[in-house]
Amino acid sequence: KNGARDEVERAFSQWARRWRRMLRAVLPGGEAGTAASWSDPEVRKLCAALWRDFADPLGAETGASSAAARRCLALFRTEARGAADVAARRGSAPAEWAFVPAADLLLIVGEGLVGSTLEGVFADALPSQKRLPFASAIF
Repeated sequence: KNGARDEVERAFSQWARRWRRMLRAVLPGGEAGTAASWSDPEVRKLCAALWRDFADPLGAETGASSAAARRCLALFRTEARGAADVAARRGSAPAEWAFVPAADLLLIVGEGLVGSTLEGVFADALPSQKRLPFASAIF
């Protein structure tokens, strides 16, 4: 089975393979009968880091095609609300993103590896594999 898995993984870019390893490490194995809730802190950290790794380079590039990418990313950004922004009045940094398409990202990057249900998200990992915290999986 590992030979077939390695063959499938070679079809993905190096960037995607790195994230697929993290998905497999952080998300629970589907055969274990559990899914991690979307509110699970490790899932939230994983999704936020994946989004930043995807969106930040697109926003930093220059050229005509990157202007189109920035325009598309603007759909997900928060609007400046000035004095009406409660977070800014409390002294915390304002939210940069109004919406992060976490499920979409996980299903695209984790094609054939990640599953999603109403209960949460899981990965095709060995049932005996213990979940790693995101901070451990990223290194």
